[in-house]
Amino acid sequence: MADFADLMKAEKAQKAEQKQNSAFAEADKNMPLEAQVTDNQQLSQSTGQSIKQSINQLIDQPANKVIDRPKAFYITTQVNENLDKAVQYYQDKLALRKVDRSILLTVLLSDPNLWTEDFLISIKDKVREELTNRLLSR
Repeated sequence: MADFADLMKAEKAQKAEQKQNSAFAEADKNMPLEAQVTDNQQLSQSTGQSIKQSINQLIDQPANKVIDRPKAFYITTQVNENLDKAVQYYQDKLALRKVDRSILLTVLLSDPNLWTEDFLISIKDKVREELTNRLLSR
């Protein structure tokens, strides 16, 4: 499964391509019909190849590949404490000394059920509440 950053890159590439296609379409208005047909065929082939390459890149990446650099994000104090307690539990009680926060988050967030549309809809109110809390605390 591709990670979120890879999906975002593919989406950005697709949007850039759409923008470029719009520019080509505008330029096409001023071209003779014969030139437009040739340019549109080339553009269509190029677009198709680019989309296939983006999809293949996402598919070819192993789902368990760790990204090259750490990604930072904000968490609540409670989540921070829970992560610390869980790491401590694994290290002390289960003798897994190498467990760290990153490992725990990867395992927790790797559950495909967390990324379904139904689940995302089910947490909408919690997301809205967290967003409101953050906006109000600034």
